[in-house]
Amino acid sequence: MLRKTLFAAVAVATVAAAAVPASAQSWGPPAYGHPGQDVNERQEQLRWRIDRAERRGTLTRSEAWRLREHLRDIRRIEFRYRHDGRLSRWEVTDLHRRMDGLQAHLRHERRDGDRRYGYGYGW
Repeated sequence: MLRKTLFAAVAVATVAAAAVPASAQSWGPPAYGHPGQDVNERQEQLRWRIDRAERRGTLTRSEAWRLREHLRDIRRIEFRYRHDGRLSRWEVTDLHRRMDGLQAHLRHERRDGDRRYGYGYGW
């Protein structure tokens, strides 16, 4: 009897422990932590921010398209850098520097007053 109870308790604890990592998933943008942050995580974060700004109307469609094109250029450069299967420290630094520029461009475009809703119509 004790053996069955112990087995049941271990089974419940195992299921509960397996469920914890699944419930810890984030549904927002990946966390920003530039030093040491994975290049792909940061690219995904920037893509998420561009999409969100376009949905909210703080970016026009053409602004969002230009920013996405800039992000695609960075991804192409990363692909070329990975020709040997890895990124050197200099390459990672260069990619982050380029993403810093894209992030500054995104910040500027979001605050420039162009709006998807009512822009140019006196709203």
